[in-house]
Amino acid sequence: MTVSIACGQRGTRLTKDRTSETYLSNLRISGYVGDPLLDGKAKTYRFAGDIPVNSLSLDGTWTAGYRYFTAGDHARLAFTCRAGNANGVLAGKGTVTVLVDGKVVKTIPVEGTPNLYKLVDDSTARTAHLELRLTPGIQAYSFIFGWTRTRLDPAGRLPGSGSVRRPETAPVPA
Repeated sequence: MTVSIACGQRGTRLTKDRTSETYLSNLRISGYVGDPLLDGKAKTYRFAGDIPVNSLSLDGTWTAGYRYFTAGDHARLAFTCRAGNANGVLAGKGTVTVLVDGKVVKTIPVEGTPNLYKLVDDSTARTAHLELRLTPGIQAYSFIFGWTRTRLDPAGRLPGSGSVRRPETAPVPA
C-alpha cells in the first residue's frame, strides 16, 4: 500500500530504510527475537545473542500482554534500529534510562496514562543499538522511529519536497 501525503512524497519513500513502528503486543509484535513470549504472565527473558537491524529483544522480567508489555525486575528492552529519532508510548510511574550504543544518553521520568516520550533525537539517521532500562511497573505500548529532526528551509518548505508549510493560522478569505 502506498499513501499519498500533503507534501507530495509517497509514504514508502518516507519509511524506506527506516525501522518501522513497533507494537509491544502479543498479537502485533514484529521483529522480536529471543525467548518465546508468555501471554499475560510474568517471565524472565534473556537478550538474544544477535539482534539484527529492525529487531528487538527483551531481558529481565516482563509481562507480555495484548495491549502492552509491563516491566518487572531488571527489565531491559533492546533494538537494533535505523533512525534519527525514537519515541515510545509509555505509561505507569517510574523511569526509563536510554542508552545508545552502550552509552547512557538520558533518563526519562514516566508518570500517568499512555503518553509519547522522546527517547532519542539525533540530527542524522544511522544504525544504532538502542537499549531501554525500565523500572518495574512501566507499561510499554509502542515505539516510533523517525528519519531526522524536522527542519524547514528559509522559505518554510520541507527539504526536497517543494511544498510550503501551511501557516499555523491561515487568513480568512474576504
